[in-house]
Amino acid sequence: MPEIEISEVHGTKIFYDAEKKQFKARLGGREVKKSSQRDLEKIISRFVRGDERVKGIILDYRWREVHVLPIEIVTLRGSRVQYKKDGYMEGEDADNVFVYDEAILAQAKELEKEHDGWLKRWESFMRTAKRVKLEDLK
Repeated sequence: MPEIEISEVHGTKIFYDAEKKQFKARLGGREVKKSSQRDLEKIISRFVRGDERVKGIILDYRWREVHVLPIEIVTLRGSRVQYKKDGYMEGEDADNVFVYDEAILAQAKELEKEHDGWLKRWESFMRTAKRVKLEDLK
């Protein structure tokens, strides 16, 4: 049974050998075999990038909150970027991760503060407004 091409990480193709139940990739003139695709992806990432970690910024708006978080990207799993936070691996959709830039980070932090201030003013305003009584409308 021939090897099946599974995926590509940093330009390196990963194959699966069903007979030996191993994932394989060709790195630097030698063939690397692992029983786990994830372990092989980590080896490829370390080989290509070295031990350095790529910096990024998570910029996201959801549930009336702005998320601005500088991160060090560890690896990529499908369309999710994985990074370490408080000793645990966390994941974020790649659409919300941007290239690390000090100016962008500062501007995003400022917008996050403005949003939080606006949200607090809105909530205070809503407490002062009087609601319609349904009984009065009947």
